[in-house]
Order: sequence, then structure tokens, then C-alpha cells
Amino acid sequence: MVNNDPSRAVSMLWAAINAGDRVDSALKDMEVVMKQLNRSDEAIEAIKSFCHLCPYDSQVSLDNVLIELYKRSGKIAEAIEILQCKLNKIEECIAFGYDERSLKCVSSGPAATSQFSPLSVFDISLLKTKVDGLVLLVR
Repeated sequence: MVNNDPSRAVSMLWAAINAGDRVDSALKDMEVVMKQLNRSDEAIEAIKSFCHLCPYDSQVSLDNVLIELYKRSGKIAEAIEILQCKLNKIEECIAFGYDERSLKCVSSGPAATSQFSPLSVFDISLLKTKVDGLVLLVR
């Protein structure tokens, strides 16, 4: 990152965000740099403040980044809130009669950032397990 100067990289990424230049990529890159600088809370605020400028397709991956940042910062309740929201969306789709093939993947990973894959029953139960596991950590 910019000749191993993370502070300069953050400045350049802020410039890209403010210019509206591939905001989703800039936010994800900023998250990586800010984690290196132990500034996870700032990365959280940046993503929350500018995610509305990102394409709809990138919202899933930004949510996944936020979940990881929240866990890293010890903000488990916030991570649970995002996971619970994802789970509710899935359950709403099922309740309204969408079949599993029409549901889109909400899991993390390389596929979530660039393309969506069908959501399986396994993915739904895995998401429920993540939510339940985080709830147990809070208790």
C-alpha cells in the first residue's frame, strides 16, 4: 500500500471515496489498512457513513466486512444485529413463497463480492448457527 505508508494510503483512499471513485473498493481497502493501524472503529464509521454510495451488489460483502470489524472491536451485539437482519431477510423470502433457488447468497467469501450463488438450506442453517454462536458469546 503506497510504498508501505499506511497513513498515506488512508489519505488517498479518503480522496477516492470523496470523489465517488469505486467507493466500495476504497472502503474495503481502507478496512484492511485501518486494521493494520488498529483503527477498526474508524473503519466501521467509514463503512457505515459511505455504504449508501456503493452499488447494491456490494452491500453483502460490506456487511460481511462490518461483521468482522465488529467482532474484532468486541462489538458482538452489533455483529449479531447484522447477522439477524440477514437471517430475517432470508426467512421473509421463504415465508413469501420464494423457492431456495431464487434466494441469493448472503455468506462471506470470494463469490459474495463479485457474484451471487443460490442459497442452500445448509447456508441458512450455517447463518443461524453463526447468530446463535454470537448470542452465546454475549451471554
